[in-house]
Amino acid sequence: MTDRLDIDYINRTLGAIETPMMNGDNISVMLCSHFDNQDQDEDSETHWTPDAIAGCDEVLAAIKAHYAPLILALQSQSVKLRAAEEALCVIDEENQRAMRELTNVRFNLIREACRSSLKQIRGE
Repeated sequence: MTDRLDIDYINRTLGAIETPMMNGDNISVMLCSHFDNQDQDEDSETHWTPDAIAGCDEVLAAIKAHYAPLILALQSQSVKLRAAEEALCVIDEENQRAMRELTNVRFNLIREACRSSLKQIRGE
């Protein structure tokens, strides 16, 4: 699964976001349509004019730049939370081990008390 805080993932997929109102188009198509300049020749590969591509790239870059500090802060928090989770797992394992040892000690104490009581009952 892709980490949703991965900046490369966000950069690759931001232009692909779409909503039902876009009727199958995405943000990149919407932006290219807005900035398209009919006075320019279309790019043979993308079929958009240079202004359309530049405008789309500029807006997507501005969106990415706007959210990059927040994403970096969230990534930092995510790393800290993962470290805390790992530490808790270690503590949980240690607690389980201690509980097993305590249970064994209690069992041994009860067993010895029972043996002692049986010896007294038998008169040994």
